[in-house]
Amino acid sequence: MALTIHIFSIGNKPPTWVTQGFADYAARLTQDVQLKLIEIAPAARHSPKQLTDTQIEHYQRQEAEHLQQKLSKINGSMIALDLSGQPWSTPQLAKKLQQWQNQYQQIALLIGGANGLHNSCLQLATQRWCLSKLTFPHMLVRVMVAEQIYRAWSINQGHPYHK
Repeated sequence: MALTIHIFSIGNKPPTWVTQGFADYAARLTQDVQLKLIEIAPAARHSPKQLTDTQIEHYQRQEAEHLQQKLSKINGSMIALDLSGQPWSTPQLAKKLQQWQNQYQQIALLIGGANGLHNSCLQLATQRWCLSKLTFPHMLVRVMVAEQIYRAWSINQGHPYHK
């Protein structure tokens, strides 16, 4: 069964290298697995100073509202990328990809913005994936996730890319 992985990512206007990196890995996949990027505009920030927890919550809530409006069109599993999630090895991701292909026609991967995902988005998720305990720029995470999906797919295809 064909699977479309919708990557919902807070943030727009990525650098060219992010757009090109994501597009490169997405183009390597075949019809049985496709990546689609859906950008969600970040909340407008009014202060360049250090944000308080209340301000962070406010911005996260605004982004969550925009994200949830777009998520309503997805009929499948939702996986949030979050530090509280499970770390998956690449072979584990390959197994999950195979399971997703067997169970769904589409899934959603949720990538937060500079302040992460709002708790309401985390509660919507059926799974949480921790890419790393390190903190990465949220734009870079798009490319990393696309590469890991391609790597997992290549394992499942017996393609030598993973070696």
